[in-house]
Amino acid sequence: MNTDIIVLQIYDNAASIGFDSKILTYRPEGKKLQQHLLQICGNQEYTGFINLDFQKIEICDVSFIDEVVFEFSLNLRQINGNSITFLSNLDEYVFDSLRAAQLLKEDKLSKKLNEKVRLPLLYFKKNYGFDIIGEIEAVLVETFQYLKAKGTITARDIAFEKDIAINSASNRLKKLFDYGLIQRETVTDSSGVYYQYLLPTVF
Repeated sequence: MNTDIIVLQIYDNAASIGFDSKILTYRPEGKKLQQHLLQICGNQEYTGFINLDFQKIEICDVSFIDEVVFEFSLNLRQINGNSITFLSNLDEYVFDSLRAAQLLKEDKLSKKLNEKVRLPLLYFKKNYGFDIIGEIEAVLVETFQYLKAKGTITARDIAFEKDIAINSASNRLKKLFDYGLIQRETVTDSSGVYYQYLLPTVF
């Protein structure tokens, strides 16, 4: 499996298509940048981790973030369900807009589907590592933190650590995977065929 990381610098890529600014706003511009970023990933036939790096960006509005973060991630996973998008270098004001966009999109989708929708995001912070932006179930946060500490885990690892059934452990990991927070790979060895779950290694 390709577990390398493609770093997509938002500032540089926006500048390359004519949006040379540290302030990025409006949905049409966000949609154009989203398509540009998807094209980069498609050209590289990428199946691993995508880092949306917001270094140098000082302000984004909600509609721009919706296109470049949420719609980009959704479209990328439709192309390849094992790709994982994570964010880095979020300025305070960009983070605030991101949370506003996240809550707004969750609310709209929840009303449309008549069920609670969560859209958590994976965020990498220097000197801390990976964290989750948004609300998810407490047992999933616990499982994520265990994976973060171990690097790679299986359902059997979780079952043994938490003294729960293999099926329950598998469900926890699958939910994190379905949220787009962790990646998985198929392993075949003497014990059979199973999934191993992982986070990227960022230096």
